[in-house]
Amino acid sequence: MFAKLDVADVERIVESIVERRYAPGEVVFRRGDLDDDLTMIVSGEVALSVGADDKVIVRGPGEFIGELALLRRQPRSVTVTAGPDGMHGLVMDRRMLEAILEERPQIAAAMLRTLAERLAQA
Repeated sequence: MFAKLDVADVERIVESIVERRYAPGEVVFRRGDLDDDLTMIVSGEVALSVGADDKVIVRGPGEFIGELALLRRQPRSVTVTAGPDGMHGLVMDRRMLEAILEERPQIAAAMLRTLAERLAQA
């Protein structure tokens, strides 16, 4: 999502994040939660349980989770669990993400491209 940003934009993002580590099998968030943050996966992977049949989608390093609930201001639509080796992530809350998006529209464009790619794959 942030790969094509310049150094100043990346530095702004880094200033606003909190590092989190999740143990294998630990729930990152549950469907219905009202969290307001976005997590970028640094290492490890997560399993997303999607839909009524709990179809599993795996996300790994370089990908992010939680963006839809954050952008839509709606409860989480999936349950996310850390993979077999756990997950190391960088967490950014809604307030900070919105401030960054307002200040740097190119970040919003990068997010939209990534979301469009995910929708096309779904």
